[in-house]
Amino acid sequence: MMVGSLGIALGLALYGPKLIRTLGSEITELDQTRAFCIALSAAITVIIASQFGLPVSSTHIAVGAVFGVGFLRKYLKKSYAQMLEEIQLHHLGEDKAVVEEFLDKFDHAKKRNAAAVEAEHV
Repeated sequence: MMVGSLGIALGLALYGPKLIRTLGSEITELDQTRAFCIALSAAITVIIASQFGLPVSSTHIAVGAVFGVGFLRKYLKKSYAQMLEEIQLHHLGEDKAVVEEFLDKFDHAKKRNAAAVEAEHV
């Protein structure tokens, strides 16, 4: 047990910061909301696995949660792009300037909302 715990502590000390940096910036960009979702889903998964008596690694679960959040983020971006395409196709026969103005207002409102959420977290 002593050798195992020493190995885990040494590995965490040597590679932990680099692993966290890689997961938090290169795989998917994390913010406070995404980090909370990752921590909550990892905790729930560990609790459920413990109730079933399954030996699980909380580190592996957290890494899986990071990938899950990244996949969801990519899916939502793709859905947003598809939604914009559908709006443009639906209003194809109408004045293009009116449709573009609507989409610009929509995009501006989305950015303003994101900035307001970011300001709340600071």
